[in-house]
Amino acid sequence: MKKKLNLGSGCDVKEDYVNLDCVNIEGTDVVHNLEDFPYPFEENTFEEVYAHQTLEHLSDKIKVMNEIWRICKNGAEVHINVPYFAFAGAFCHAEHKSFFGYNTFEYWTNSSREIRPTSNFELISRELQFSNSNNPFMKFLDKIISPIININRITAITYQRFFCWILPCENLIVKLRVIK
Repeated sequence: MKKKLNLGSGCDVKEDYVNLDCVNIEGTDVVHNLEDFPYPFEENTFEEVYAHQTLEHLSDKIKVMNEIWRICKNGAEVHINVPYFAFAGAFCHAEHKSFFGYNTFEYWTNSSREIRPTSNFELISRELQFSNSNNPFMKFLDKIISPIININRITAITYQRFFCWILPCENLIVKLRVIK
């Protein structure tokens, strides 16, 4: 079995990945509703999980992250790209059920003051991204402002606290490592 999972693949089918989606379209290897737990994989199956624009469509972040942790091997990398909560597309899309801010994924790390349910991740990196579109203005913002707000945690949290509603980012990109 392939050791990489493309979670919620949709039309973005990846070679050398197990492509899982709730719709049986060309290239989908496993058809499964990600709101149904447990996922159809054994524990410690994957070395990498890729979830691009998927988690926002799911109701229970905690259960989803616990399942990702369960099906991953120790040290597995989890790549997540979700809409940033202040971006209009995050809350205007009729199928979006969850919202994500800069600190959201800290909940599953040792730096969290919360009592985590079973799963534990190391936060490797995170980045606020203005756009990945071809719009010249958004490309400008991404080139000029993104490096400033992503200098460190303090600049990102300052942006989130005071400026995110003025110039909203489009995406939050996170890389985690599974700790077991």
